[in-house]
Amino acid sequence: MQLLIETCRLPISLEEGLTFAEQKEREYLEKGVNLKPGAVELLSYLKKNQYQILLASSSTRERAQGVLSQNGIAAFFDHMVFGVEVNRGKPYPDIFQKACEYAKEPPENCLVLEDSESGIQAAHAAGIDVICIPDMKEPGPEFENMDAAKLSSLFDVIGWLEKQ
Repeated sequence: MQLLIETCRLPISLEEGLTFAEQKEREYLEKGVNLKPGAVELLSYLKKNQYQILLASSSTRERAQGVLSQNGIAAFFDHMVFGVEVNRGKPYPDIFQKACEYAKEPPENCLVLEDSESGIQAAHAAGIDVICIPDMKEPGPEFENMDAAKLSSLFDVIGWLEKQ
């Protein structure tokens, strides 16, 4: 926030900027956060086929659980790992390594679904296959060799899993 204030020469203090950002986030969350298309179908498929489902998020526990509960999908997850539980955030592998510990599985038995460059890099560094499902920004070409696949939607993950 401080960098934003300085770079844009905003006439506000750090405290005012943080307060404003927190207020906007609360308003955004109150309106509801839509799931990506295919999320419920994929989670249902994974549960039905007895996959463990973990969430590894840099977000706060409160924010993530609020969004999951708001959309009625919190019960799908076997474990959740949040950024505060690890020393280094993405692109470091720590959060995915912690998820493997919770799952009691080695990295080679796991799969990460990611939309961000830092998340792809973190999963790759952890030795976990990663499927890239781009969201707002296409990952750069330097990340193409780090993913097992690039799929256009969560609906496509089921077909990918069935071919493995």
